[in-house]
Amino acid sequence: MLGGCGRAGCERPDEPAAPPFDQQRAGDRGEPFDISLPGLLKHVRILEKADLVITEKQGRTRQCRLGSEHLDDAAQWIQTYQRRWEGRLGRLGGYLERKKGARR
Repeated sequence: MLGGCGRAGCERPDEPAAPPFDQQRAGDRGEPFDISLPGLLKHVRILEKADLVITEKQGRTRQCRLGSEHLDDAAQWIQTYQRRWEGRLGRLGGYLERKKGARR
C-alpha cells in the first residue's frame, strides 16, 4: 500500500528508513513502486474519495496522512469476515479429516 510494499524483505537495507506516513510528500509515495507521479496521484485521489487518505497542500507539495477512522471501520469489517472464514475453514478441515479417516 502507500507506506511500503507490504512484502517481507522489500525494503533495501542500505537505504535509510522512510519518514512516517504523515511526513512524506504525495510524490514520494510512488518511488518504491516505480509508479509515475500521475499514476500515483490518481490512486491517491481514489483513496481520498474513500476518506482513507487525507492530503494537505503545503507550498508546492501535498502532504499525506491516513484517515484513521475509516481504516478502523475497514479493520473491524475484515475481522468480522476473518472470524467467519476461520470458523468455516476449521469445520471444513474437521470434515475432511473425518472423511480421510473413514477411507482407511
